[in-house]
Amino acid sequence: MTAIPAGFLSAILAAPDDDTPRLVLADWIDEQGEAARAEFIRLQIRIAALEEFCGCGRCVKRRGGGQHTNGPCAVDQERDTLPDGRSRQAFLRMRERELFRDSGPKWWNDLPGAYRATVEASLSIETACGVKYAVRRGFVEAIVCSWPDCRDRLDAIRRAQPVTRVTLTSDPEVEQVAQRESSTVIRLAGRQHRTAIPIEEIARETWQQMRERYTQRLLAMEWPGITFTLPE
Repeated sequence: MTAIPAGFLSAILAAPDDDTPRLVLADWIDEQGEAARAEFIRLQIRIAALEEFCGCGRCVKRRGGGQHTNGPCAVDQERDTLPDGRSRQAFLRMRERELFRDSGPKWWNDLPGAYRATVEASLSIETACGVKYAVRRGFVEAIVCSWPDCRDRLDAIRRAQPVTRVTLTSDPEVEQVAQRESSTVIRLAGRQHRTAIPIEEIARETWQQMRERYTQRLLAMEWPGITFTLPE
């Protein structure tokens, strides 16, 4: 498998919502003789564009969740135009699954612990330690993992993949690092950034009530640009 040049990867990481750097990379990969991988990137970008405005449950789940409807799926209804002007059903998801099943593991074999591809509502790569990488628009977009895996691996993953969503399966560890007259200073265990909880809030609310708000604040400071979902 051809390694992605640093310039292409940097452009994708710098603009994770922009399809142009990914399409440029797909053209380059095609020129290197990896037609299947190039097709997969282009295909997933086409599917994501259709999913963006589709309200069916599958499309809503793939783009990160939210309210869905029982209407028809825009991806399943998509059609290709033939050279003679006729059209036929595109079967985009079928082709996406074929490419992913056949080649997905080798395209992402540098992910920590990656060992097999899983074809489900959201194409994913599972690991022996329980981390799940969801693939969209040709790259890993979302991760499901425990807090220790997030703490220890997310920095390295983000250097190679444009991750924008992380769902945690265990609560982040928050530790007190200083006690001041007017506030308590906390941080995520083993991480750098700190934030202060005013004493009046501590007196007014329980930690459980404050947990999500202050944990989300710390997560956003540590990993800007990522949306975190905490365990309920």
